[in-house]
Amino acid sequence: MLGESSESIFGSSLLVREKWAPLLFIIPVNQAKKLVPPNLSALIEVELNKLFFDLVELECLGSTASPILRVTISDPAGHVGFAQCTQATKQLRQLEKLDDYSVEVWSPGIGRELKTDRDFQLFLGKQVEVTGSQTAQGKLFSHERTEGAAVSIIVEENGEQKSISLQAEDKVLLAQEIAPKETQISEITIGD
Repeated sequence: MLGESSESIFGSSLLVREKWAPLLFIIPVNQAKKLVPPNLSALIEVELNKLFFDLVELECLGSTASPILRVTISDPAGHVGFAQCTQATKQLRQLEKLDDYSVEVWSPGIGRELKTDRDFQLFLGKQVEVTGSQTAQGKLFSHERTEGAAVSIIVEENGEQKSISLQAEDKVLLAQEIAPKETQISEITIGD
């Protein structure tokens, strides 16, 4: 075959660039989420609390032969960087019960989803984006948990408050706030 073509063979991709080019197969890895044993979740939460981190989310991915624990953490201020992820990884790798797992420690990221009451309290006054059955973008003004564990929030959008009763498909994401760049002018002398 001359030129480029792409075919699908059992979910894999075949890419041919020239007549004698080697074949490149991209095989999708099964990343289906599995249930995390409750005792493991509790153990991880205790270890993270020793370092003053909160467990945001715990996922079990990968295959049965090579399970991966993806641990998402937060600190009391809601900020987590590389150093904190490294510290938590070292702490968790010392646990014998995790020897059969590959452990990945993650930050919730810039656009983290707000899920718990603590998340909503921590980020009051911050920019959020509501997606799903309803959309809104603005400052998180308040939140409350109503009967049946439903969550209602008030978002201040363009100076007006908008009340939103969150549905199962709705997500509240922390919006990235971009601070204006400060310009610093220095005196430059050219010549003698």
